[in-house]
Amino acid sequence: MQQEGSRAPERETHPNEESVPVVRGYENYKASGGILSQAEYQSVLERAADSKNVPSVSTEAQATHMAQASEIVLSPETVTIYGILRHDEKPSPDTKGHYSALSDQKLLAEALRLVGDERPLTTFIEKYPHISN
Repeated sequence: MQQEGSRAPERETHPNEESVPVVRGYENYKASGGILSQAEYQSVLERAADSKNVPSVSTEAQATHMAQASEIVLSPETVTIYGILRHDEKPSPDTKGHYSALSDQKLLAEALRLVGDERPLTTFIEKYPHISN
């Protein structure tokens, strides 16, 4: 039985590996170690779907550099989500544990989780083991 407000996971084919299905959904995201609340998760994905949300050149370069160092390829959606996470601010100064305080590597790992990119996420965590803590 699904919780109210949750959807069945979406199945897609990853753009870089056509034979590897990508399973999306909040439950799968959390099972992979995701830290966002369901409301934050939904907000980030909705903003990423908006074609007006284009990462800056420096944000794209930052994500690309981390990906190249890990020998992974990022989808445009992953880069967009990384940019959203990177530039979001705490809702209030008193908010504790907000993702805006995470390192760039941890934010990119969150972006990979949000997209459902399991293989690149595993490879990225192997390259930066401190991000899985």
